[in-house]
Amino acid sequence: MARVAWPHWLKPDEQARRLVLATQAKRRGLGTAFVAGPDGALDTGALRTALGAFAEPTPEGFDGALAQSGANAGLRRFHRQASWRTRYDLASGVAMPQRLDLDMQFGRLMGNQHWALTVTLNNRLVFQGHITGAQAEYEAVIALPLDLQTRTNTLEIVAATTAPTTGICDQGPELVAEMLPSSQLVLGDAGLADPLAQVHAALGQVGPINVAVPGALSALAAGQALEMLDQVIPQGAPFKPAGQKAHVLVIAPGHAVPEISADAPIWAVTHDTATGGVRVRDHSIDTPLSATGLTLLVTPNATVLRGAEG
Repeated sequence: MARVAWPHWLKPDEQARRLVLATQAKRRGLGTAFVAGPDGALDTGALRTALGAFAEPTPEGFDGALAQSGANAGLRRFHRQASWRTRYDLASGVAMPQRLDLDMQFGRLMGNQHWALTVTLNNRLVFQGHITGAQAEYEAVIALPLDLQTRTNTLEIVAATTAPTTGICDQGPELVAEMLPSSQLVLGDAGLADPLAQVHAALGQVGPINVAVPGALSALAAGQALEMLDQVIPQGAPFKPAGQKAHVLVIAPGHAVPEISADAPIWAVTHDTATGGVRVRDHSIDTPLSATGLTLLVTPNATVLRGAEG
């Protein structure tokens, strides 16, 4: 965990530099924490040097494959049950999966035992199947309801057996099963109707995304801003501290909002305490901001920062 110095006298433009660098560090796997004092913590130069030691991540495409590589690939050996879990993100504007083509290979069970297979999407049951213990191969085409999918999704396949045990310390026989590499999510034509996906799509067209801090932030607010920027800025998109113009403004409670053109699209992004994510709404220049929470104002057309024109 890298400690980033955030003294009270730090000017807003310098805060923007450290906030951007800390967000970039988070995306490269380097955890950061903002601390009020400078002693023993990283300043801007030291943070930039530390960042250079970590490779910039390569955005991964979403092709729907579930078990061709990674943790889901290969044979599983287990007792009682095993699970295969896949997480996928629709924030980049990819089409939503409409079905799961599931191909499994099961070890044979003794006696009259059977396999029980369940599939859940975001902790909602979408499929149950029962396979006889003598059946080795199993295929299923499973519909994935669009209304159960959100920006980030978790698909879980669980295989369990009712093989009897003889006592509390008996785990039962060793079982084997495999999700075959041919298993995949099949994409449909519909995209996610998610305001955050709209923000990502718009910001993805502007080139380097400029981030500005018009008024000073506390160390606590800076930590919250980092988490929000990580969600709002599209994966793989370059971003930097703003010069003359900003696409993302980090506004602390009680701070004035810079002038923004009335014809520019504007989104106000706030922290969603219920989900831990962010809440996005269209913003009018006549709409007051929250008096209690940090807000990111996002405008792809860019805002000219007062005093930076020319």
